[in-house]
Amino acid sequence: MLSESAAGSDLVVLGSRALGTVMGFVLGCVSMAVIGASNCPVVSVRAESEASSGDLVVGVDVRQHCEAWVRFAFDEAEQRGCGIRFLSAWALPSLVGYGAAYDPKVHAQLEMSAKTTLDDVLMPWKKQYPDVRTTAQANVGHAATQLVDGGREAGLTVVGRRVRDSSLGTHIGPVAHAVLHHARTPVVVVPLT
Repeated sequence: MLSESAAGSDLVVLGSRALGTVMGFVLGCVSMAVIGASNCPVVSVRAESEASSGDLVVGVDVRQHCEAWVRFAFDEAEQRGCGIRFLSAWALPSLVGYGAAYDPKVHAQLEMSAKTTLDDVLMPWKKQYPDVRTTAQANVGHAATQLVDGGREAGLTVVGRRVRDSSLGTHIGPVAHAVLHHARTPVVVVPLT
């Protein structure tokens, strides 16, 4: 099996034929199995991808430890001599933002709080990598949609995944899964170590 052959590697690179939604989901099982079983970062490159020297786009979930993929992104950006755009998604509480109870002041406070939290997570990394240009956005909405849309011109999109020992499921999480299937640029999935 490919994931066993990759054991001990620093990085695995996989090609994707981009067969479309249903066929890609069915035939992409090999890629998903390798990504789910690997203990190192795995890069998925679509057949129709064009090489881009754009900045990296990195999804950050501030609710969990994201050190592994943030470190990967800073190392990669430093080697490429490019910048990083960090994206973090958040949702409005159901009683605050949807329907008649919507209050723009509450929305603005929640948005500011999400951006502050993201900046706090990134601050030690910015100090450690002072030459890497960074921007950070915390937007309301779905993380996968923001990463796919935000990564259209990216040189690489970076997402993380939890390491699961269960024999059931894809082992990569819904955001990484959606980004892998819909992004047009290379995507690297970094396991949480």
